[in-house]
Amino acid sequence: MTCLKQFKYSLILTTCLTVPLFASHHTPIEEIEHHNVVKPKHAFGLLPSTPHMKELLRTVNDIHDERREQGKKALSPLQLHAKVPTSSDMTPYAVIVDQGELGSCTSNSSAQCVRVIKTLELLKVEHALSVSAIKAQVQTLSRLYHYYYERKHMSDSSHNYINQDSGASIADAVWVLHNYGAPDEGDWKYDISKFTQHPPVIADAHAKYNKDASNIGTEEIKPGDINTVKLSLSQGYPVLMGFTVYDSFESDVVANTGYVPMPNTNKEEILGGHAVAILGHDDHDTTGGYSGHFWVANSWGTEWGVALHGQRGFFKVPYEFIANTDLTSELWRVANASLSDISIKK
Repeated sequence: MTCLKQFKYSLILTTCLTVPLFASHHTPIEEIEHHNVVKPKHAFGLLPSTPHMKELLRTVNDIHDERREQGKKALSPLQLHAKVPTSSDMTPYAVIVDQGELGSCTSNSSAQCVRVIKTLELLKVEHALSVSAIKAQVQTLSRLYHYYYERKHMSDSSHNYINQDSGASIADAVWVLHNYGAPDEGDWKYDISKFTQHPPVIADAHAKYNKDASNIGTEEIKPGDINTVKLSLSQGYPVLMGFTVYDSFESDVVANTGYVPMPNTNKEEILGGHAVAILGHDDHDTTGGYSGHFWVANSWGTEWGVALHGQRGFFKVPYEFIANTDLTSELWRVANASLSDISIKK
């Protein structure tokens, strides 16, 4: 399915669910459907998370609370009363990937968050090794495997999305991490020509092992709550972000500088929805006249965006962008936890 078709599919789904992911309060969904949409240069793939899926995932947070009370391993809680530093930076631990022409942004951004956490965990025990040496030891989760099981999870008796490049929601991405896990990319490489193929049996076995051993959990952050986002980042937890893409995001200026300004929503076209990984913040960055910015890892390869620590592929957005719930619809922190005996059912 092309990017434009993904967008139209998302609009239909959004209309059915009445979830305002791709429409602002100032632009009715019916009006957007008749816009002359600009064809995107890159693939996106974000679909809105359904209320049902979000509620299922919230039950996991209740389980974690019970486990903490019982003295068992659980999702690492945020230190809510901790002072939020003026800046944080996990971008040195990221490895930029390229989703190519596949609408797998939720899988790519999820894999990025998990990789950063695994790198940070290894740094805690391997004090003698450099960051580059640690990064070389950590493998990215198989994005193609993860995207396959996202679409399998979305499918039912009346809809089969396995053979479609349908995109997926962040809730779907989180559900797969909890229930299937994912093998390392070496078990099922990111060859988009194989995205409809069932992963090999060995990949399933390694996915279960990773799920049991990786200590990864997630927790939704209320949309617009930039203070909790900053708190999460400062405590070493990347944040998955789902946002509306306006055509300025696809401009040459953004591609060359990595700076994403606030879009002019009255004049710009909506291209779709995208999921990325927030990895840092800076209260003192006043670029564009805005007070504070977040640093974000994209999944469009190393020929796009700004270079950080010798690697292109990042961008920054004003705090105001994340605080605006018409632009940023979902935020999920990714943390270390023990999930071997926790499974989320549909």
